[in-house]
Amino acid sequence: MENPTASAAPFSREHQALWISLVLLGLFVAELVWLHGLTHYDLAVYDWMQAYRSCGLDRLALSMRYWTTKPYATVALVLAVSGWLLYLRRWQDLGRVALITIGGALLCEWIKLLVSRPRPSALAFIDYGSSFPSGHVTSAVTIFGAAYYCLAKCYLRRWWQHGLAIAGVVAMVLLIGFQRVYFTHHWISDAIGGALLGGAWLFFALDHFSVCVNRRSTLVIAAIFAGAFVALRIFPSLRLNGPMPMALRGAPLSLVDLTAYAPETIRRKDDILASGRAPEATWYFSNPTTTIDLPLAVAGDYYLVFAARPRNTVDTSCRSIGILLNDRQIANLVIYNGWRDYRIPLERSWLSSTSNRLTVILGPGKQNAVVFTTPAIHARAKSP
Repeated sequence: MENPTASAAPFSREHQALWISLVLLGLFVAELVWLHGLTHYDLAVYDWMQAYRSCGLDRLALSMRYWTTKPYATVALVLAVSGWLLYLRRWQDLGRVALITIGGALLCEWIKLLVSRPRPSALAFIDYGSSFPSGHVTSAVTIFGAAYYCLAKCYLRRWWQHGLAIAGVVAMVLLIGFQRVYFTHHWISDAIGGALLGGAWLFFALDHFSVCVNRRSTLVIAAIFAGAFVALRIFPSLRLNGPMPMALRGAPLSLVDLTAYAPETIRRKDDILASGRAPEATWYFSNPTTTIDLPLAVAGDYYLVFAARPRNTVDTSCRSIGILLNDRQIANLVIYNGWRDYRIPLERSWLSSTSNRLTVILGPGKQNAVVFTTPAIHARAKSP
């Protein structure tokens, strides 16, 4: 009589990638179920990132842009791996790489449509698309994982070579995840979810297509993806509409038209900040000191929310912006390169019931001029 334990052991050994995939998928589903409960951790990491911003960290995060927002390095890596496999006529491995990278991206996009979670950024052109999970982190896991798989099969023979390669993959995924959270494009739970989803799909594909990539399985997976996307389009009520962590901080009261309060010192311009998006108002600060009458009718606890970048986008030197409220310094912001979000708490004790003055202090000279967009006042929610 056959021993069921003995027959199960070979299956476990032969399908280790499948078991890893199931574990990662289980963790991803658990995070999705508890996503609302994780919002306080998302906000805590957001606050920590904003509190410890520096030009050094900005430079580190910006150095990863060629793997994320300007993915020239990512495209080059995919083309290099694909070209190498074509040269060696390794058609099966080429098919695996294509299924892993394309399938992971499609799966991530479907989850984004399903969850429909808003992004943390105040910038409308960054706010485009859903936040959970992070597509860049998902792609990092699948692309670097597929590249390691192809490299390990032919060239890595010793354990320390595998260790270095795996450490490199993990380091790149962590750096890309850090950049997405640091620049407020994603919450920390989005980055973790992207890593779990990408890992689950990577190991599933490696197990399912371990023998060969056949047309039937590929068509079945493509049909499942197509049906899933069509279902969400036809039945939008199926979407979960994930929670917005920033809503726990309070609701926006109004946008602030800065030129209405300081027309002589601030110039307004309507810019197209990203291709295909509606123009947004931007405000140019050129004077070393600019004072604005802040429109707060009732004393209370608020947030001042805005995004800023240096006016001179060529000069990448580090700058600082001093923010004063009624002659009290409330923030000293770091501004390095590109648009960055800022959220400054305004305490009730700092405000006057009659009038309030917001002062923006820059360095002297045109090279220190900055550009603001989407300035708003948010009411702060009371702590439970």
